[in-house]
Amino acid sequence: MLVEQTLPAGLLERNWEALAVALNEAGPDKEAVFLAKVALALSSMLPDPGRLAQVIEVALRDLRHGERA
Repeated sequence: MLVEQTLPAGLLERNWEALAVALNEAGPDKEAVFLAKVALALSSMLPDPGRLAQVIEVALRDLRHGERA
């Protein structure tokens, strides 16, 4: 898990499924734009800008780690 999980597993799974369905609907050519819009919308709900910076850093670190694998 990239960041501390605060949602029950069932809700996390439903969120994952909703994102997967929406990504399929957006299509491969608009995937990145869709994900950027979702990320911006979610980040606007975070009262602490430091939390967003932390999530971004963890995600980038995970990507870099995945490139070495």
